[in-house]
Amino acid sequence: VHSRLRGPQRVLRATEGSKKVCKRCGVENCEACDAQGQCQTCINGFYKDSTGACQKCDASCRACSGEGATKCTECPAGKILKYSGAEGQCIEQCVVNTTQASGNCKVCGLTVEGTAYCSACSKSDEYPQNGVCAGAAGGRAITCTTPGTGVCTTCANGLLKMNGGCYETSRYPGKSVCTSASTGGTCDSPAPGYKVDSSGTLVTCPEGCKTCSAASTCTVCMDGYVLISDATTCSKCDASCLTCETGASTCKTCASGYYLSGSACTSCEADSRDVKGVSSCLSCAAPAGSTGPVLCYLVRDSASVNKGGLSSGAIAGISVAVIAVVGGLVGFLCWWFVCRGKA
Repeated sequence: VHSRLRGPQRVLRATEGSKKVCKRCGVENCEACDAQGQCQTCINGFYKDSTGACQKCDASCRACSGEGATKCTECPAGKILKYSGAEGQCIEQCVVNTTQASGNCKVCGLTVEGTAYCSACSKSDEYPQNGVCAGAAGGRAITCTTPGTGVCTTCANGLLKMNGGCYETSRYPGKSVCTSASTGGTCDSPAPGYKVDSSGTLVTCPEGCKTCSAASTCTVCMDGYVLISDATTCSKCDASCLTCETGASTCKTCASGYYLSGSACTSCEADSRDVKGVSSCLSCAAPAGSTGPVLCYLVRDSASVNKGGLSSGAIAGISVAVIAVVGGLVGFLCWWFVCRGKA
């Protein structure tokens, strides 16, 4: 059993029957590791080498599959991933150059996640492919416009037609906006926050919007947002809420480190009325009888909590006190019997 948590990396192990214990991964910069502490996935910006260690990607990459500037799998905003197989190199985003030379762009009319891509090429026999101008490749386009426009009107089945170009939904930027495309380049499954209209033009939904009917009209909100009274825009839920309904402060489910109390989320560490919080608690529930300490399921780092809500520090303090009392009593008894013997 595995659990991904914010902060220091840990792995969730099932031990002692059904008891779950979190241990820190033994590999630095690891996002998820197995029950033996071996890294399975590195955090973004790192890759797993042949020894199982997480190494930092080249500075030009946002994410990568290996060492070097040609092993990028994601680029930062303002950079385009130029593919060579499954990975590639991050190059500068689209810049207008009307000179009719291969690779030049006439119109940079597409923006995805802060990066500009080409929507019309300078050369008549080229069109945008994954946002970069290139000549027609076998099977990648069925019918392109008449010479002189530098765009494609119909893309091969399975490719997304968007803003004058053809895009693979398994590569950026296509995968950011659509998960699958069908005949003629139509997007069957838009990615959250995007819509490709009937003309093949990308529509970016408003902030917090999962689906929209237009650039300013939201229909479904993402988790952490709620559709407000005008029913067209999404408002961010309170920080303690994972999801909310009817209003930003009316919580439906709580974020990590909080528990639901009525329609509000309360910190696992905070004292509230008749409920006592537990220090360093990452996951909890309200006490069964609505009074007493919260029921803490998971604690930060090496801290531990018993069913009554005592932290490891409190338990250690009690243990030391008990040992001191017992030691003092034993010493006193020894002294007493020695003195009695001499008498």
